[in-house]
Amino acid sequence: MQLNVPDPVYTGSERAQANFRLAIKLALNFVVLLWLVQLVNSGLDLGLERFGVRPRQLGGLPGILFAPLLHSGFSHLAANSLPLLVMGTVMLYLYPYSSLTVIPAAYLGTGVAVWLLGRESVHIGASGLVYGLVSYIFVAGVIRRDRRAVAASLLAYF
Repeated sequence: MQLNVPDPVYTGSERAQANFRLAIKLALNFVVLLWLVQLVNSGLDLGLERFGVRPRQLGGLPGILFAPLLHSGFSHLAANSLPLLVMGTVMLYLYPYSSLTVIPAAYLGTGVAVWLLGRESVHIGASGLVYGLVSYIFVAGVIRRDRRAVAASLLAYF
């Protein structure tokens, strides 16, 4: 079995570096959005957690869209922030075309799965998105034999 090694001519190019900076910027902007939502929610005591996914209830369907943006507190958000930043950057940089379908599928798909299969409770947080990205990056890395993708997904998993 032979693993693919990135071409050093490309990885050191200005275009590759610009793509990497863009991937970091996009992932960081999403994480900043999550922190802003949490700051506003906590600061104004809005109780936005009520907009999470409530399994098998029609009123819980909007939670599929909103739940990944909501967290139970700053410790919950902090636990999701670094993996989201790392996995978002890896996904956008290594698989830019796949990102257009994988990120929405992980974002919405995990919410739909929770709505269909979750226990009776209100579910919030971006953990489903994190695990969706980790799973895709790992499997795609193994299939494509890409050492960087496999290493990044294992790092985030642990």
